[in-house]
Amino acid sequence: GINRLSLGVQSFNADILQKTGRACYPANMSEAVSNIKNKWNHQISFDVISGIDNTYLEDVKKAISFSPDHLSIYQLTVEDNSILHEQVSKGLKKAPDEQLQADAISEINNLLSINGYKRYEISNFSKQGFNCKHNLRYWNMQPYIGVGPTAVSSIYSDSKNYRQTNTADLELYMSSIESNHPEEMYETEELSKFDFLLEHFIMGTRLTAGIDKEIFKTRFGAAPIDL
Repeated sequence: GINRLSLGVQSFNADILQKTGRACYPANMSEAVSNIKNKWNHQISFDVISGIDNTYLEDVKKAISFSPDHLSIYQLTVEDNSILHEQVSKGLKKAPDEQLQADAISEINNLLSINGYKRYEISNFSKQGFNCKHNLRYWNMQPYIGVGPTAVSSIYSDSKNYRQTNTADLELYMSSIESNHPEEMYETEELSKFDFLLEHFIMGTRLTAGIDKEIFKTRFGAAPIDL
């Protein structure tokens, strides 16, 4: 049932990989992509980071040259407690320029459109018919199950909405399964009706199709504009 592989390319540029602390090299990445293309007859998707410096279009052009079915183009976020965050805090590296990132995603959108990729979500582009059904479940607030350490599951029903997050501790994850106590490996958060409504609204605004008013009205008793 698996029909797509998603590869975290991030960049084909050694300088970009070094700036963002990625432990991979362009030659390895190109070789990996070539191997996958030669042996995998189904869909392929790339994750690419944009707007680190003014070479962003070169990465996207390189990605397009491999003709992936789907592309996720993300702006770099400096996460708390990461090595990059520490380096930026100490002035060893510069934080991404917000104006550069805004210009980058606008130009990238135009480039991808010319090459047959349609933007269907803030950071996601695909060829006709290759939208990511998996991710669309997130954005449309549909139930999904995550398997493995750190994976998240979300269960939505008429009476209860809750989210489970698996532990990042691999040993705890394995031991809880082996001892038949899976409840030890995850934490559960119940979403209030308001939180569920707010998430549904926010997720819907990520999509170019927008919020499905009928689904929203069925769930919450009114269309977004009437709340």
